[in-house]
Amino acid sequence: MAEDENDERFTAPQREGRRANFMRQIEDNASLRAACARVPPDLVAHWLDPLDRAARSGDVDAMREYARVAMNEYTDTAAVVGDIDEVITRRDKARAYLDEALRRGDSMALLDLADAYSESATTNIHAADAAHAHAYAYAATLADLHDLPEYDRRQLGSLLDESARALDATALARSEADGRRIYEQCCAGH
Repeated sequence: MAEDENDERFTAPQREGRRANFMRQIEDNASLRAACARVPPDLVAHWLDPLDRAARSGDVDAMREYARVAMNEYTDTAAVVGDIDEVITRRDKARAYLDEALRRGDSMALLDLADAYSESATTNIHAADAAHAHAYAYAATLADLHDLPEYDRRQLGSLLDESARALDATALARSEADGRRIYEQCCAGH
């Protein structure tokens, strides 16, 4: 929080409050890590199973959540290569769940698919593809996402901007036409 010391927007009591909050967060995270270390290994090994069961039962929120978290523990090439069969299984299942959520008319799956095709620092379920990312993000703008939290609104705006910058005018127009088609197939009738 060294940057707070020179930030004129904060008063001394605000700086102290921010410092105390930051230290509390560090302590909370350390406590969580210690608690996680005590979880039995057999439980940790199957952490995704309850979410997978819920997704298989038809819960579209679980389908989308599975797709969001299935690859979280694969943060580098060595982790992917070291567990390649499981990575492929999870990737294929995550793709199928997002496709099913979209088929069922879940417009939030549009945002999830846009994110899945975007450039990402983590292992993703689809290869980065700006045209696909833009098409799904554009389709999400057409959907009635009035309850979309502010964070997701910013994410959608970022996805649109980032993917549009990577496309020339022709590719951008084609991607937006694909987005309209995706929206019509997914969400227009729901």
